[in-house]
Amino acid sequence: MKNVKYMQTEEKPLLTSFESEQFDTIMDKLISILLLFLTIVGIPYTVYLLLELILIYL
Repeated sequence: MKNVKYMQTEEKPLLTSFESEQFDTIMDKLISILLLFLTIVGIPYTVYLLLELILIYL
C-alpha cells in the first residue's frame, strides 16, 4: 500500500469570489442606490409616524 497523504491541495479562502474589482463597483453602486431609496422613503415615513404619534395623544 502506498502512503497517501490526503488533502495535499492548497486551501483556498472561502470568499475568493468577492475580491474582484467588478464586484466592488457593483456593491458600491447597490449600496448607494439603497441609501438613496432609504432616504427618499425613510424621511417622509418618519414624519408620518411622528404626526400619527402626536395626533393620537392630542
